Amino acid sequence: MFRVNRVAILACMLMISQAHADVITIDYTDSGWWSSLGVHSADNQNYLLGDSGGYVFRNFFVFDLSGVTGTIINASLKIYNPSINDAPGNGQSGPLRTFAIFDVSTSIAALTTTGFGQFGIFDDLGTGTNLGNNNGPQVNGTIVTTSFNAAGLAYIQSGSGGLIAFGGSYVDATMNNYLFGYGGNNLNHVRQLEITTAEVTAVPAPAGVVLAGMCIVSIAGFFMLRRRQTKVFV
Repeated sequence: MFRVNRVAILACMLMISQAHADVITIDYTDSGWWSSLGVHSADNQNYLLGDSGGYVFRNFFVFDLSGVTGTIINASLKIYNPSINDAPGNGQSGPLRTFAIFDVSTSIAALTTTGFGQFGIFDDLGTGTNLGNNNGPQVNGTIVTTSFNAAGLAYIQSGSGGLIAFGGSYVDATMNNYLFGYGGNNLNHVRQLEITTAEVTAVPAPAGVVLAGMCIVSIAGFFMLRRRQTKVFV
């Protein structure tokens, strides 16, 4: 009977609350790359990833999560990969590699400021906690979508209410093997974070009061009936 009681109470709680999911799309605040020489230019919004001319590039994206509330249950990073039709060249070149997303421990200020010889920032963008991977498709002229794993969702949740940064690496890229080449040369090139949040809110009075009253009456009636059915006469 106690088990039934718990189920009934839980059902009532669900009846007097409402759960809903919101999908939020956030445009980038900043984007760019750091090279294996530890170089970055704050004026350059290009988000090249991989090897170009024998130098390795790792990119980053910054988003403002100040308006994000609730529990994050799903998220993905959507990045436009240019083609020769809208840029000086194709965004993807060479063998298909894994686009890996990592957390960033470097401060946003240091990450987005022009720098030289900052090897630690370059390393940071391709190491640490892996937040999600894209193994394809990575078609030129399309948006490359990468879903975040559980660690990624937790990372985004922890960044709610402020600025957050993601680092990117093109794993095991060979000579002139890159992704997102020429990206950012056009302001229309998509760089978005899509987040799905879930919230449970109480049903406002008087509806909540009415539902609560109905639940109490129903539970009381149920147990009175149970007592009558189980009573033994001698």
